[in-house]
Amino acid sequence: MSWLTSPAATELEERVCDWIRDAKGINSSWKAASTTRQVPATLSALLTAREKATNYEIYENGFSKREVFRVYSSAHVHSSIDKALKIAGIGAANLVRIAVDKKLCNDS
Repeated sequence: MSWLTSPAATELEERVCDWIRDAKGINSSWKAASTTRQVPATLSALLTAREKATNYEIYENGFSKREVFRVYSSAHVHSSIDKALKIAGIGAANLVRIAVDKKLCNDS
């Protein structure tokens, strides 16, 4: 969604991000916007991490048989992670879910 398609929602989104910034004491020059969908946001983060880790080799040359990536998360990870892993070519099988207790802690 962009300002042209929904100015009120975009303005509200920016205002809420400003409130969060101010509440956290972050410098006022910092700007952000939330995303209406978890999968695009998660995919962007995974692709960025993948390319940073491979010095942009996958972007330039694609995967080779030597690349194996693992993504670690709690057992309570959002389903957007599974979807983004598939889209990014990393594969849902490479998601390592770490068990946590009732306080969402891992003792290992």
